[in-house]
Amino acid sequence: MKKTIATMGLSLAVMEAAVAAPQVTPFVEVVIYRVEPSVQHPKLSRHLDEDVKALPGFIRGIHLQSLADPYLFADISLWEEINVTRTTKSVRDSFSGRAQKLELFGYFQSVSSITGLESFMRPEAVIELAAYSVKEIAIQEKSRSAVYLELENSSNLYAGMALSSVNTEGDYIDFIAWSSQQAAEETAAKIMLMPEHQAFFQNTAEIKLFDFFTVYEQDGKTK
Repeated sequence: MKKTIATMGLSLAVMEAAVAAPQVTPFVEVVIYRVEPSVQHPKLSRHLDEDVKALPGFIRGIHLQSLADPYLFADISLWEEINVTRTTKSVRDSFSGRAQKLELFGYFQSVSSITGLESFMRPEAVIELAAYSVKEIAIQEKSRSAVYLELENSSNLYAGMALSSVNTEGDYIDFIAWSSQQAAEETAAKIMLMPEHQAFFQNTAEIKLFDFFTVYEQDGKTK
């Protein structure tokens, strides 16, 4: 009996420790770049991917290709912490001599409940990436969560990750997985007409990038 009680006590202690342990929200690294038509990209991608995965703190990554522009790619990687060795300059330098142009690089954190890449890795998923700056940070923080809640009403939504730059007054990225591009566009058109969400859309200062992508590679494996 004493052994049973002791075992139960140990189990409860382990459970309490698990509950009390803080959940680590990974940092999200976003690299968007363009390659020249002459680049043999699948071979190049695997080479760069192996280099990144070897760095400390790397969790996993997804590699995307634009549906409209076959030479535009996006790498979304999760890290345990900001990798200080990877800066805009170092990433741009890694592309030098490889006929590539860096369009966007930065570290972000998800302010939504989704922090993993599993739902984005569905083979049929269409990924929406929107990178933008805002006029007023306070308006963005107040209105953005309501828009994401509205998105969840769509049966065509797989997952949505609201990314905010780790830099003060940095950019924002909406990283959203859909069943199709048509479903994404139709849902967005409906939400943009809703009066309660006008503040969010009118607060956009500059759209740095807006495009739809498909999964090209995940964890180094070509789709």
